[in-house]
Amino acid sequence: MNPRKLAPILLVLLFACGADPDPAGSPIPSPTSATPSVSPSASPTTQPLPTPGRSPLSPPATCGTVTGGSEGTSVKLVEVRVGTHDGYDRIVFEFAPPQPPSPADTLPRFTITEVDEVTQDGSGNRVQMDGQALYSLVMHGASGVDLSGSEVVQTYTGPREFKPGFPVLTELEHAGDFENVLSWGIGLKAPRCIEAVKLSTPLRLVLDIPHG
Repeated sequence: MNPRKLAPILLVLLFACGADPDPAGSPIPSPTSATPSVSPSASPTTQPLPTPGRSPLSPPATCGTVTGGSEGTSVKLVEVRVGTHDGYDRIVFEFAPPQPPSPADTLPRFTITEVDEVTQDGSGNRVQMDGQALYSLVMHGASGVDLSGSEVVQTYTGPREFKPGFPVLTELEHAGDFENVLSWGIGLKAPRCIEAVKLSTPLRLVLDIPHG
């Protein structure tokens, strides 16, 4: 018989016997048995764990007024530091341990507000500051002076003006210490969202200012 006439007959026999016409292909599942495919490279999303001892007092990069701390806490300022790091500048206010009846390891109530000008607490006089964006930090229940004994003791004897020339922080200046209310002015090269953080042992209020 002519081989060309045999070819169609052989194909019919192969289909009838259930042979796969495409052995190199992948079977196509029926709609009723299909299951979702999972990429072997997929991995669950993980969130970074917080740094031990670092408790944000406001959501990171929160713009506008920043508040924190607790009413009824009275602390004494002992040190102020400024520094710059990769991506942000930092201001640190360190306090002596709160004395009873103030709660232990608790910051005083504070607010950080963007202002048109920084004024001296008590007199209301304008504080001359460098910076295109000015902020006022006011801590209620904080002081650099201890009046509890028979003599006045200055607990903070450090600088009252810092002009570090950092990428964002241009100036930090003392603006008042009056009736247990401590004030500082912050001058920045441009408006920024300030993050307030509490650190313990020793007790500190940390302000992180992003460069960008």
